[in-house]
Amino acid sequence: MKRSNKKGFTIVELVIVIAVIGILATVLIPTFSSVVEKANESAALQELKSAYTIALAEAIKDGSVGTETVYVLANGDVATTANAYAWKFEFSDANTANVTRGNSDGNTYAITDGKPVVTLG
Repeated sequence: MKRSNKKGFTIVELVIVIAVIGILATVLIPTFSSVVEKANESAALQELKSAYTIALAEAIKDGSVGTETVYVLANGDVATTANAYAWKFEFSDANTANVTRGNSDGNTYAITDGKPVVTLG
């Protein structure tokens, strides 16, 4: 009786491995997508918080909280005009502001009760 010395996987083993990989992908891809979305929201919120802190400090320094529009550049500087701003804060009081992002990314930003709010678009 001859012994076969073939090495390799059978077709059944390969099909089982492919099925397991498919099941794992089906479960993990939606989870990964939600993690990426949460990370994007967190990054946008942190950027808004930093810009809000700068804008509020500028408005308080000028003594015009509630009447001033403050433009914050991407590097954190405050601008006096609307040229190439990253953030525009229109304060109605120290805790509330209408926020516009210079390069519209589809997200909605606001300051309500002193808390930055981001809604991904």
